[in-house]
Amino acid sequence: ERAVASAENHLALVAQSEIQPYSASSGFEECHYYDLPWPRQALEALGDEEVKLKITLSYFIDPNPGA
Repeated sequence: ERAVASAENHLALVAQSEIQPYSASSGFEECHYYDLPWPRQALEALGDEEVKLKITLSYFIDPNPGA
């Protein structure tokens, strides 16, 4: 029952990209925006209904060869 509900009501968007989010001089540097692959009419039809958006960020730091 839970698997069927998940298949009908959940969406997964996987994006892999590289950014430099901060810089020493200006603070914030880059960000990426993604359009949800969901029809706009379906989102607007939700009205005031509460929804949850889960975001998972993974990051990998390049090792410092001089350390």
